[in-house]
Amino acid sequence: MNYKSIHFPIPANLTLDLNINAPLAARYESYASDLGIKFPSKRDQEGQSLGSTDQGNVTYEVPAIHAVYKIDTPPGVGNHTPGFADVLIPRGLLG
Repeated sequence: MNYKSIHFPIPANLTLDLNINAPLAARYESYASDLGIKFPSKRDQEGQSLGSTDQGNVTYEVPAIHAVYKIDTPPGVGNHTPGFADVLIPRGLLG
């Protein structure tokens, strides 16, 4: 067999950063605050990096936010695990 290499150019801006829509974020925070959710200061929020997302490119096409909030769980139970689902279901947060 004779194999040939194929090279694909990868654009420098393949994935973009998050372009958060400030009015949408303010509306989210307003409604969440009405439900008793507490938020860090804007300065503290902007200084945090809490995970990763592939949402960046989308935020340049449509208004978007990347909402993050805390759900108390037992020690050692992280999100995206069966134990996390076990915490959410009795609280009515996962159907």
